[in-house]
Amino acid sequence: MPVNISEAWGKRMYRNHFVNKLSDSYAEANETMTWLDFSYSHHYLKKERYDYFYENYDHICRMLFNMMKNPDKFILTL
Repeated sequence: MPVNISEAWGKRMYRNHFVNKLSDSYAEANETMTWLDFSYSHHYLKKERYDYFYENYDHICRMLFNMMKNPDKFILTL
């Protein structure tokens, strides 16, 4: 996910490319949340660690979603 965000930032002069890479990051973060659910339900994670990571990834997802909704605030104009 960090690599996709870095790629998005590097392509912020192209709106569609930027949003596409943010979308990839959003999907990766959601996948991680699924793995957290799996890990917790199979007792690989304790509740405290699960809550910590889940809350942080939820926050990241919300930020990425807002960036995708409002990409023009981040686009470079040359």
